[in-house]
Formats: sequence, C-alpha cells, structure tokens
Amino acid sequence: LEACRTCVGEDFRKLRTRVFIPGDGKVPRTAAALCLHTPASWKCTSIDPRMVGEGNEAAFYGEYVAARIRCFRSLSQNFVLRLPSTQSARDAPTSFSPGRSRSSPRDPLPRRSFSEENRSDGETGDREDTRDTGDRRGGGGSTAAAGTREEGLENAEGVEKQGGQEREEDYEEVDLCVLLAVHSHAPLQEFFERMQRAYANRSRCGFLCVSLPCCGSEGFLAGAPVVRFEDPAVLSHCREVLVYFSPSHAS
Repeated sequence: LEACRTCVGEDFRKLRTRVFIPGDGKVPRTAAALCLHTPASWKCTSIDPRMVGEGNEAAFYGEYVAARIRCFRSLSQNFVLRLPSTQSARDAPTSFSPGRSRSSPRDPLPRRSFSEENRSDGETGDREDTRDTGDRRGGGGSTAAAGTREEGLENAEGVEKQGGQEREEDYEEVDLCVLLAVHSHAPLQEFFERMQRAYANRSRCGFLCVSLPCCGSEGFLAGAPVVRFEDPAVLSHCREVLVYFSPSHAS
C-alpha cells in the first residue's frame, strides 16, 4: 500500500485494482491478508498448482472471500491472460525485458528458461508447510503455455480464455494492475510481461510489482526496483521487499 503512494501517487482506497498473486499456496492466504487492509475495489486472483477452491470459493472460504478473491489451480505460466487486439498486444509496453535481474547482486543463480528446462516445478516457497513443493517430473507444461500465448497473439479477435470460459479478468478496466509475490517460486518476469500485454489498454495508472524473494532468481524483475527495503515485521530472514513500477502510456 505504501508502494501505491510512492509510485502511483494516489490514495489506494480510491483505486480499482486487480492483484495477481502467483504461488499463493494451497489456500489464498496472501490474498486474504491483502483484502483485510484494502477496500472492496481491490480484487485478487490467487494462482497456485495446489490451490483448492477453484470455481467454488464461496463454499470453501465464504461469501465475503468469494466476492473479492478468485482461486485458480495452475502454474502461473499456464494461467491464461486475455490479450487485447493483435496489434495492441504487439505494441504493448514491456518495460522490463527478460533476463537476470540487475537488482539482485546477492543472487548467484542464473535465470533459467522454462522452455529449455520444461519447467513444471512448484511455485511456492517453504515458508509454511501448506505451501506447494511442486511436481518436479518436468511435464513440459510451460512449452504448451508458450504455444497458447503465441496462438492468442495471432487470434483475429485477440482473445484467450482459461478453460474456454470468459472471466472477470478478461474484460475489466482498472486503475492499477499489481503483481504480488511473497516468497514465491513463480517466474515473475514472464508473468509481469504477459500482464502488461493483457492490460495494456485497461490499466489507467500502470503496473506495480511487489516481491519478497526467498531463493533463486525468479523473484526479481529484469529492471532495477524503484524501492527496496527490509521489513522487520516479516518473520523470516528473507524480508527484503522489492517494488517495481511501470506506468501506462495514458499516465
């Protein structure tokens, strides 16, 4: 929320915001915590390969949660985002190009390409025992996901749908689009770029990424963060918070 004030310069309580949380665990804990501190205009999409309650959030978590949090059982790479028209998708801003983050000198691990590794491992960290440890058999899901995205770019109407059903994320217009990752193993760079393309003409203020990396290099974006600090309230030695911001063309 402080990142909203610093980067966007607007009161977060007045913003219509979509928050994507890849690697949120078996239950949407990060999303729930965020909803406690934000108004109803903030909606969350929790994504994890071991998520429970997809499509049945009210039964699992109650009506209040279901009104603001949508759960998807999927790797972040396989979560499909609707693209705008073909030309808009190609012209959409990509402020952070793929590659290893220049902002993480303490991280000795190179950024891996999931197409080369057929990455299908888990996305969430070991912060809690309910978090995903992932399927490490290498099923090649990322290659299929890449193909889906390419097909979406060439689609005459520029439409991608998750499971063939239109979702609220496919057509909504927001003031701010946020990628939030707390000790997540999801590849943030890849998701952030797709989020930018999908919301290119639908996010008035732009795109914010808030990450608390834990291990590896997937918790960083390629560009330098606009803000970085350690939060003593985080009960972990991995308590550094990185904030990235990419304004929209309109702003």
